[in-house]
Amino acid sequence: MANQTSNMHDAQTRLSQVASHMTPTGRAGILEKRPDDIVVTAALRTPITKGGKGGFKDTAGADLLHGAFQALIQRSGIDPGLVEDIAVGNVLAPGGGATEFRAAALAAGFPDSVAVRALSKCC
Repeated sequence: MANQTSNMHDAQTRLSQVASHMTPTGRAGILEKRPDDIVVTAALRTPITKGGKGGFKDTAGADLLHGAFQALIQRSGIDPGLVEDIAVGNVLAPGGGATEFRAAALAAGFPDSVAVRALSKCC
């Protein structure tokens, strides 16, 4: 019986959380600022070349990304300490790119508290 009461309480708590995301509606709801808002400050990409044939074929992905991170900080003017999460897209990076992309973020000046996600997309 106690387990059933706990499950009901958990369900009501979750429903309450979901409902809080639905108010207010319309333009006011879109423009309302919340502490958990996601903010995209800038987006950059590394150069596009032919796989294994272009001018960057011998350049490590982390080296390209390090330059992109430095440019991002410079162009956006953001304090790296305010960043909470970085998402990096790649195609077939060794080991998924997680370790080298994290190293590039640290070398560019982001603190170790910033999460770095590597997303691998193949066509």
